[in-house]
Amino acid sequence: MPQRAAEADSAPSDVLRKRTASSTLVSIAGQVAAQVLRLGGNLVLAHLLFPEAFGLMALVNLVMWTLQAISDVGINAAIVRHARDDDRFVDTAWTLQVVRGVVLWLFGVALAHPIARFYGEPELASLVPAAAFSALLLGFGSTKVVTLTRNIAPGRVVAIEVGSQGIALVVTVWLAWSFRSVWALVAGGLVATAVRTLASHALVPGRGNRFAWDASAARELIEFGRWVTLSTTFNFLAFRMDLALVGVLLPVETVGVYSIGVILSNVVREVLAQINRLVVLPTLSAAVRAGPDTLPDGILRLRSSILPTALTGTIAAVTLAPALFTGLYDERYHDAAWIAQLSMLAVWFSFLCDVSGTALLAIGDSRSWAISTAVKALLTLVACLAGHRLGGVPGLIVGGAAAALGTYGLASWQLAHHRVHVLRGDAPYTLAALALGALGAGLPHLAAPGAPPRVQAAWSLAISAALLAPLAFWALRRLRAGAGL
Repeated sequence: MPQRAAEADSAPSDVLRKRTASSTLVSIAGQVAAQVLRLGGNLVLAHLLFPEAFGLMALVNLVMWTLQAISDVGINAAIVRHARDDDRFVDTAWTLQVVRGVVLWLFGVALAHPIARFYGEPELASLVPAAAFSALLLGFGSTKVVTLTRNIAPGRVVAIEVGSQGIALVVTVWLAWSFRSVWALVAGGLVATAVRTLASHALVPGRGNRFAWDASAARELIEFGRWVTLSTTFNFLAFRMDLALVGVLLPVETVGVYSIGVILSNVVREVLAQINRLVVLPTLSAAVRAGPDTLPDGILRLRSSILPTALTGTIAAVTLAPALFTGLYDERYHDAAWIAQLSMLAVWFSFLCDVSGTALLAIGDSRSWAISTAVKALLTLVACLAGHRLGGVPGLIVGGAAAALGTYGLASWQLAHHRVHVLRGDAPYTLAALALGALGAGLPHLAAPGAPPRVQAAWSLAISAALLAPLAFWALRRLRAGAGL
C-alpha cells in the first residue's frame, strides 16, 4: 500500500485532522477558481447567446444528470471507503465504470426523440445524443484520481478539474462567438470531459487501469452500490425537481432565466459538494478504518470545521446576487437575482443533509441514506408543486427548501442510531444563516426603497463587504487552526 494510504488508514487523529483541514483549503481554492471561470464564462456567453439557448441546454443537462444519477453504482465511493484497494479490486471497479459509460450513451441516443416530443423542442433530438457521448468519455477516466481522493490528497484532482474547465471555456466562447448556437455549449461540455479523462491517465502517477473481473470484488461493489444507486437517483430527483417542473410549467425562455438564476446557488452547492466528496468522505472513511469508536467525535469536529465555510459561502451568494445579475447582466436576466437568493435556502439544508448522508456511507449504512433520499424526492415533488400552486416560482423554490429541511431531520435521526448527534451542533449555524441571509437580502430594500435595481445592487455590495469580511476571517481561522498553520 502506498505510504499516504497507509498513513491515512492508521494515522493518529491529529495527523488526519491536519490533512483534512489542508485538503479543505485546497478544495475551496480550486473550486473558487473553477467557479470564477464558470461565472465569467457564463457572463460572456449570456451576451453572445439568447435565453432560449440556455433553456435548451438546461433541459439537455437535466436528461444527462438523470441518466448519470440512476446509473450511479457508487464505484468511486466504494474505492474511497473500502478497506480493500488492491489492483484487482480497482480494475474490476474500472471495468464496471466503462460498461456504465457505454450503456449511458446508448440510453441517451435511444431517449432523444421521446424527450424532444415531451418538451416540444425538436432540437433536443440531436442535442441529447451528442451530449450523451460525454458519459462514454467519462467512463474511461482513470481510477488513479479516485485513489488520490481516498488518500485525502486532492491537489492534483483539483488542478485537473480546473484546467479542463478553463480549456473548455475557451472553446465554448470561441464557438459561441463564431456560430451563436446552443451547440457551442454542448461542444464545450464534451471538450471538458475529454480533457479530464485524458489528464486522469497522463497526469496522475501510478499504475494504469486494465480490464479485469474479480467475482468477489464485483459482488462487494454491487452490494454496496445498490443502495448508492437508489440514494443518488432520489437525491438527484430532489435536486433537479425544480428545473423539471419549471421546464413543464413555464416557457423555455423563462426556463433560461431560471437556469441563469440558480447558477449562483449551484456554484455554492458545487463548492460544498466538492468538500463533501474530496474531504468529508475520505476523512470519515479513514477514521472508520482506523477505529469506528472514534467516528462520533470525528464527525462532530469535522462539521465544526467546515460549517463556518458553508455559512460564509451561503451569505456571500445572498448578498452578491443583486450586484451580479443587475450589474453585469442585461435586463432580461434581472429576475435571476431574487431566484438566486431564495435558492440558497435549499442549498444550506441540502448541505447539512448531504454531510449526514456521507457519514452514513462512511459507516457503511448506505441503506439508511437511500431511504432518506427517497423521502427527500417525494417531499420535494409534493412541496414544489404545492409551493408553485400557492406562490408561483418563489413558492416552488421555498417548497424545495422545506423538503431539504425535512430530509435533514430524518438523516440526523438515522445518524443518532449510530451514536452521532448533530442537531444541537448544527442549530447555531442554521440560525446564523437564516438571520444573516434575511439581513443581507432585506437591507438594500430598506435602505433604498423604490430605488432602481443598480442602486440597490450598490447597497448590496456595501452590505456584503460588511458581513463577509468578519465571516471569511472567522472561517479561515477555523480551517487554519485545524491544519496547524
